[in-house]
Amino acid sequence: MYEEILRSVPGVEYDVLYFDRDRSLQETKRRPYIALPWYGKGALAAPKYEKALNFLLYARNAKRTIQKNRYDFLIVLTTFPAVLLSGFLTKRYPGRYLVDIRDYTQEHFGPYYRMESKVLAGAAMRAISSPGFVNFLPPAEYCVCHNFTMEESVTACPAFTKAAGEKVVISYIGSISYETQCKQLIELVEKDDRFIFRFYGNEANGTEVSEYVRRVHNDRIQMMGAFSPGDRPAIYGASDLVFNCYGNESPLVKYAISNKYYDGAIYKKPLLVSPGTAMAECAGPYAYALDLGTVRSLDGLWDWY
Repeated sequence: MYEEILRSVPGVEYDVLYFDRDRSLQETKRRPYIALPWYGKGALAAPKYEKALNFLLYARNAKRTIQKNRYDFLIVLTTFPAVLLSGFLTKRYPGRYLVDIRDYTQEHFGPYYRMESKVLAGAAMRAISSPGFVNFLPPAEYCVCHNFTMEESVTACPAFTKAAGEKVVISYIGSISYETQCKQLIELVEKDDRFIFRFYGNEANGTEVSEYVRRVHNDRIQMMGAFSPGDRPAIYGASDLVFNCYGNESPLVKYAISNKYYDGAIYKKPLLVSPGTAMAECAGPYAYALDLGTVRSLDGLWDWY
């Protein structure tokens, strides 16, 4: 998104400095992309001491590259790099950098929070992807910059429609995690033949969900496998409710707005969310808040739908 903005302004030149944490991705190193190296095995398999050392080296390499190229303005994505570079940014670039925040990080840790407060206070602008982030971030003026770009190939659906069939289809769409909540809803759907629960995507943390689905062995609870971006319209068209019921125990899920919020708006599909979350507040009447830890049936959801 920021590159699109910069490319649209005549005479603007820019570089993208990125941390090359996963070399298997074989990301481009041609200008304007400048890779800051990861030393060792790579971030995915690295022990904690290797990660800590690499974060320090990242800060050093980023400072050197910035000083060498003498940039006029910096756009810092996201909070953790901003904190690592806080002293450098506030001293060398006061009022000449933007910090873009996409998630909760380590705001509960006092020294980290103080460094974050300092670097945000010195920024020209602070962008957040959810209005709920103000609940854990240092007091400041923030601009909401939604984590969304409409693809040219996507055509918005004109109105809400029921997917084919009498049963209500709940779909988990994307990288599958939040295993506890998944299993809780599986138990409810297993007892209620008015619903179907489908999983689209690969599991992020092992095979806990797919193994549980195999044990349940119910043809209304289905693992659909991986999908490509081009499959998204068909998947949403075959769904009635989009699963975004991740709990509300941590700031990571309580205050974030997920991509499903935007997909639900595009494809006109209501969301299944957890109560007391930014998702529930933002989606309003187009979401049903389900407390999976206490609910004993899906009657309320059925009636609402």
